Amino acid sequence: MKKRIKYGLFLLLSLVCICFLLKYLIFDREMKETQEIQTYKAFHANQLLLESNHKNLNLESLIEKAIEIEGEIKEIVYKHHKYSLLIKGNENKFYILCEMQADQNSKISKLKPGENVKLKGILKGFLMDIILLNCIILDKEIYE
Repeated sequence: MKKRIKYGLFLLLSLVCICFLLKYLIFDREMKETQEIQTYKAFHANQLLLESNHKNLNLESLIEKAIEIEGEIKEIVYKHHKYSLLIKGNENKFYILCEMQADQNSKISKLKPGENVKLKGILKGFLMDIILLNCIILDKEIYE
């Protein structure tokens, strides 16, 4: 009987340790600042949108990697305490959605739709639009 209790306690403690480890790995791990991550590839917005729409570029290989894009701002949105930039290409069908890092707010306030901008962000996925998170503005000297 005592062996069973010891074995049960061991299993319970092991389970608790595994839960804490998973919690740390999934929720508590801080994401690196985009400034610190090396750029994997750079694109012009037209090139990225065109190639992704024609399936010439395997975007899945770029997911979770930092990419740079340069293009024209279609729209600036402020929602849930975050700015997002909608970058357009030649076609007005598909866009690149860049959710900005919070430390970029002062720079974004100086931007206007129709301006060209160079951004760096982490590619998170794509459906019709391409989604980048934790984006930063790269032309620092212009906006500071």
